[in-house]
Amino acid sequence: MRSLLLFLPDEFLMLLLLGAGLAAILGVLPSGVFWGLAIAVVVMALATPIVEAFVGSLPAVWQLLILLGLGIVLARSVLALLLGRGATDRFVAHLAYDIFVLPFRLFGLLLRGIFAGRRRAERWR
Repeated sequence: MRSLLLFLPDEFLMLLLLGAGLAAILGVLPSGVFWGLAIAVVVMALATPIVEAFVGSLPAVWQLLILLGLGIVLARSVLALLLGRGATDRFVAHLAYDIFVLPFRLFGLLLRGIFAGRRRAERWR
């Protein structure tokens, strides 16, 4: 859920902080959560120029990889919001397994195609 804070505009972060402060004063929000949110907002505000300069100096391929990683993090956050944490963990585990197995399956299909072609050629001799 904290990764969704990265996509909020800077103006909205201050309103979020004010709302969290009001909720902490009224006792709806525990003070530990408020301080964690306040520290996250301050760190994001201070780190934005540094991260922007660093990412701007990277080659386009690395920028695309970072964008892909952010997309994966966002998709996982949305799935956790919709399905729950356990179901999301299981989904990600199955997806990681399928990605790991994919090259071996493709290699097997390639070998099967090569050997099937040889068998067909031997039958027609």
